[in-house]
Amino acid sequence: MKKQFTVMGGSALMLAAMPMMASAAGLTSFLNKVSSWLTLLVPMLITLGIIAFFWGLAKYLFGGTDDHKQGLTIMIMGVLAVFVMASLGGLVAMLQETTGAGQGRSINPPCVGKACNSNSNTGTRSRTI
Repeated sequence: MKKQFTVMGGSALMLAAMPMMASAAGLTSFLNKVSSWLTLLVPMLITLGIIAFFWGLAKYLFGGTDDHKQGLTIMIMGVLAVFVMASLGGLVAMLQETTGAGQGRSINPPCVGKACNSNSNTGTRSRTI
């Protein structure tokens, strides 16, 4: 059952991404669309973690004996989820600053073979289309 659920979930995710992939003109356009979706998704996930914490707090405060344990577990999971997401966000920001790939900046991949023309005046290469 679990394997079937995983396969169905992966298929649904791929099916949901099909219109986005079809509307993308190339790899760069597709990656920009994925990036814009992730930019919207991350704050929603952090909000969901905070809501889970407060839901667990409410169960802990207003529930019975069994709800105390369950509420405490939900609170801990909510705090851990927000901590992990914030830590990963900080790690990504640090790596972007270290590699020079921060927001608004792009990394130009190196040219290989006939796709490049040598420019002897500046020592740089430019792509030919």
